[in-house]
Amino acid sequence: MRARPGHDRVCITQGEIGVSARVSASVIAAVLLGPGTHATARAACMAQSDIAATRAAIVREGSPRVHFVAEADTASGCIARAVDCGGKAYVVPGNEVLVVGDAVSGYVCTTFSSQRGDVTSGWLPEAALAPIAANPDDWIGKWHRTEADLDINPAAGRVLHVLGEATWGAFDPARVQRGGVHVGELDGTAAPHDGTLAFTVGTDRTLPYEEGGETDCRITLTRRGPYLVAKDNMNCGGANVTFTGLYRRRG
Repeated sequence: MRARPGHDRVCITQGEIGVSARVSASVIAAVLLGPGTHATARAACMAQSDIAATRAAIVREGSPRVHFVAEADTASGCIARAVDCGGKAYVVPGNEVLVVGDAVSGYVCTTFSSQRGDVTSGWLPEAALAPIAANPDDWIGKWHRTEADLDINPAAGRVLHVLGEATWGAFDPARVQRGGVHVGELDGTAAPHDGTLAFTVGTDRTLPYEEGGETDCRITLTRRGPYLVAKDNMNCGGANVTFTGLYRRRG
């Protein structure tokens, strides 16, 4: 079954409590799984790209709140100068985050998603976080992020059945009115391996991820703490539709 066309706008809440803003899900995707790194003194959180380098962590007890830092600059940023550069966004003890890449001046690039799907990304002090492990067999359920849903159920043996729907443009009233919302669908079965589920959506059956062609919908799903991290090749729906992003289980 082929994937079809959707929109992806995410409401970012700065921590569990804080200032809210709207950004496109493509920005969130770039933070988590973006288009590549660049070797400069500016260690931008947006530069992180390797899904294998992600890990889950929990905010340690001992501080009422830990503020996100918008940018870590190894040459001239406020982190390097050891001054207070925390923003309004923050997390609190017990919040679980996704960490991407290595520490820079004692800070790590992180993304936090609330239960309702609000997402915040930025730098947090590594010392404030403790690693947490995911159960590699804990896949079953309904997973959600803004403008995308994944429904994972058991099939025969260790195989899992994945159904997904995503949109692009659904938060744009003008686009909705003129019928311009793009959509995408996902339907595949595969067996997880070492906490990762990857496959290609073929014309009439699911193919191994490696056998996918350049224009086929190919997706990798990875469990990290409470999160499901998805990365596709932008061929799982219409223009700008992607399943890439950070999901939390509903219910």
